[in-house]
This record gives sequence, structure tokens and C-alpha cells, in this order.
Amino acid sequence: MRVETERLILRPLSLDDSDQMAKINADPRVMEHFPAPMTHSKTTAFLARVETH
Repeated sequence: MRVETERLILRPLSLDDSDQMAKINADPRVMEHFPAPMTHSKTTAFLARVETH
């Protein structure tokens, strides 16, 4: 499912998003309320789990 407005596109995450998500998940400020920042491999594994559901 994909939803588009003038300013926003909402779509499911995919493994193609792993490089961008890894940068976000590696930032300590972004991950402040999580146990720890995530490595690229952990982000890719997370996206793979999300994609299967």
C-alpha cells in the first residue's frame, strides 16, 4: 500500500532502504530511547524481519 499527498509519500519499508535506515539507526541522538544505536547489519536484519510480516 502506498499513500501520497503533496508533501509526503508513505510506503512500506524494504531492504532497499537499508543504507538510509542504517545511517539513522547509527545516530546516538536518534536512538536515545532505544537500548543502543544499531549497526548496518542489525538494521538490515530488522528490515528483513519487517518485510516478512
